[in-house]
Amino acid sequence: MLTQSYAHGASIKPLLGETLGVNFDLAAEKWGDNDALIVRHQGIRWTYNDLKKEVDAFAAGLLALGLEPGDRIGIWSPNNSEWVVTQYATAKAGLILVNINPAYRVAELEYALNKVTCKALILATQFKSSDYLGMLKELAPEIPLSKPGSLNSERLPNLKIVIKIGGDEEKGFFDFQEIGGIASKKDNDRINDLVNALQFDDPINIQFTSGTTGFPKGATLTHFNVLNNGYFTGESLKFTPEDRLCVPVPLYHCFGMVLSNIAALTHGAALIYPDEAFDPLSVLEAVQEERCTGLHGVPTMFIAELEHPRFKEFDLSSLRTGIMAGSPCPIEVMRKVVDEMYCTEMIIAYGMTETSPVITSSETDDPIEKQVSTVGRIFPHVEVKIIDNDGRIVAPGETGELLARGYNVMQGYWDDPEKTEESREKIQEDYNLRREKALEDHDTLKQKFDKISEYLIQDIEVGGIGHGDANLINILRDKHGNLIGIDPRGYDTTGEIKQGDILTDLIRSLFSVFFKQAEKLSKTVEMIGVVQEPIFKLYEEIRDRLVNDLIEDINRHREADDTYSSEQLQKILNFRVAEQLCADIRYRTGVRAKIQFQIVQGVLDRYFP
Repeated sequence: MLTQSYAHGASIKPLLGETLGVNFDLAAEKWGDNDALIVRHQGIRWTYNDLKKEVDAFAAGLLALGLEPGDRIGIWSPNNSEWVVTQYATAKAGLILVNINPAYRVAELEYALNKVTCKALILATQFKSSDYLGMLKELAPEIPLSKPGSLNSERLPNLKIVIKIGGDEEKGFFDFQEIGGIASKKDNDRINDLVNALQFDDPINIQFTSGTTGFPKGATLTHFNVLNNGYFTGESLKFTPEDRLCVPVPLYHCFGMVLSNIAALTHGAALIYPDEAFDPLSVLEAVQEERCTGLHGVPTMFIAELEHPRFKEFDLSSLRTGIMAGSPCPIEVMRKVVDEMYCTEMIIAYGMTETSPVITSSETDDPIEKQVSTVGRIFPHVEVKIIDNDGRIVAPGETGELLARGYNVMQGYWDDPEKTEESREKIQEDYNLRREKALEDHDTLKQKFDKISEYLIQDIEVGGIGHGDANLINILRDKHGNLIGIDPRGYDTTGEIKQGDILTDLIRSLFSVFFKQAEKLSKTVEMIGVVQEPIFKLYEEIRDRLVNDLIEDINRHREADDTYSSEQLQKILNFRVAEQLCADIRYRTGVRAKIQFQIVQGVLDRYFP
């Protein structure tokens, strides 16, 4: 029984120990001729090879401008091809990309650039009613009087390089399109060297929080943070190179930058940008014409698409999956998204900028009711706990503060050690104590599995295996004598054992009580809306493998001797159940997966006290 609000997202899939640049190069090598980026409002259709060419040229050009690894470079722009090129080029050059909200005005822009001491800024000329060039010149009237790359501004003392996207020629500015052509062979060679020299724990990105409790804080994220969060998001969506993701969400936000760009490009999928900002008609047109299989958005985006007067004109049957995040979704809206937009594998995700961002998500086969009423399950390789005002873990159902720990937690707030330390103190609290307790849990668990093996083996009655008229009766009983196995059936041992034979049923029945009860228990485990993955799903795979292994062993014995004694069967079962299953618990679930342990222990305490 769950006694405290703590969960660990156990996973058998390892984290990616590489930089974003290395991962992208591997993707381009593997899926070079596949569509990578389609930007409809710019008329761009690039393969992975095309995108890599653009990224590498721009990365080398940034070094040619005098930028060095570790320098901060801002991007102030709506969605376009230049944004994703910049994202991957800065990663390859070792630069730290600073995401600047397209809605920022002069004061906010000034604060952001000075807070992280940006040396360079890439900006669109304008967006909607915002005159980006005008606002920047208001802050730095020295730009038109400066040689490109040599800005000396009183209000922006660290800013030296400004690069504009599109528009007419402007004094003091570089044009984005010219950067890729100024690199020398030395600069290109250096990019190749940096790809291997950079570390995956190096910072790669700064994103400003909302600033609801003061000035915005710059959350500093590493290659490791965003690459793995994007990768496991793609895994949750079951992305393949056949998928095509429509991205109407803003790229300056983690939703676009990580959950869209990185999720797709780590899996060979294609990115489709329908417009520079959200427009429901552009989205509907893009989904139909590009045969998109995935669609991301916040609930209001999906509502706008569903309620568009031309909605019924479009064929959206190619859609399969996507992410709905940002705010709770009414169940009526989710049903329409599933039924009328064909997104039968839609998931929800929850997190924050400081966690790269996802810490929980649902799964593609979760019922709609769970999708809209919870924030999903713990994300792979992530830990969460709920604490009270004293820093102690609360009981299930109690209100508290949600803390997260894992690969996805930010490096810290840029140039704000006080706020960073305040955040880390909570995360590190009682770590050693819980680790020791988890190890104790593992030892206890192994002992109990040994008991399972002992009790089950004792209650198996085998009659004359090796003889054609033999019967298996009272196949499995618990320690109290209750029959929990299958009905008696005849069994002919003259032929080779195959799936579906009586012995297969016998082996499966060995685990039946455990899996059935584990399923019931795990389905009731909820923690502030976080539903833990049912443990039985993990062990079904183990059980099936055990069946196959046992059948192979028995058939090997048959080749040497057509008789198979009760003692031999007990020996095999004892070894497989007690050793292999315990090993899987230990190494695949992880010694710190306390919810898993508690579920298992609850089952064992009930049936084998």
